[in-house]
Amino acid sequence: MFAPGEALGEYKRPFIFALLVHLGVVIVLSANITLDSRPTPVQIQSEQPDIVQAVAVDESQVQAQMDEIRAAEIKRKRQQEAKQKSLDKQASDAKRQRKAEEQRLAKVKKQRKEQAQKQKQESQRLAELEKQNKKEKAQLEKIQSEARQAEDEKRRLQEEAARRKQLKEEQQLLAKEQAKRDAKQRAVSQKESLRYIALMQDKVKRNWINPLASKKGLECVVRVRLNTSGKVLLVQVVHGSGNTAFDRSVEAAVLKSSPLPLPKEPTIMEGFPELRFKFTPQ
Repeated sequence: MFAPGEALGEYKRPFIFALLVHLGVVIVLSANITLDSRPTPVQIQSEQPDIVQAVAVDESQVQAQMDEIRAAEIKRKRQQEAKQKSLDKQASDAKRQRKAEEQRLAKVKKQRKEQAQKQKQESQRLAELEKQNKKEKAQLEKIQSEARQAEDEKRRLQEEAARRKQLKEEQQLLAKEQAKRDAKQRAVSQKESLRYIALMQDKVKRNWINPLASKKGLECVVRVRLNTSGKVLLVQVVHGSGNTAFDRSVEAAVLKSSPLPLPKEPTIMEGFPELRFKFTPQ
């Protein structure tokens, strides 16, 4: 819409022209009144219609121009109003579009925010799931490791038990074999020992002097200690015959028989450093 100042500025020249025309008409009318008082009224009356006619023509032109001005102004105002209405409509449409766009952007922003939140939650869920999977995997590996260790320990114990059983059986077998060898050796040693004891008894009998007071059927048991060469270190009657002279004669015979014969085998020699044997003269 046009402002009053703008309309006045645009039609300033026509307005001034119309104003001048009106001023001229007023001056002419004033002059006409003055001429009526002059002595020649007939001449003035003959000229008056022309002047009035000219003034009427001028007012008509001015009025036409004013109407044109007003019509032009109204048209321009209408055009301006239409233009302004169009601009207002465009501004309203733009505002509505801008608001719609803002709403759309806000919706998109909200959707993106929600999507980002969902992605964050999904990432957290996946991270938690991965953490849980790792934990379960570690627990499973631990259980499997413990199971393998238990299996290895079970197998080790079984192998150890088998080795112990085998070792026990071998030891038992060796013990049986050793017992057989020992029994055989003891039998040999005992036989050999008896043979050397018999040799000792024979030597003592050869060196025994029968005392006059001794009786027949006497016997005694003596304990003899020898060194490794068979030398008699000690002789003692442990079970006497009841006849002192007989017992003393046996001790003397043992000492006289020194050194007594000893076996060469070390296993048989073990029982000979100190021994007991029965002495009977017969």
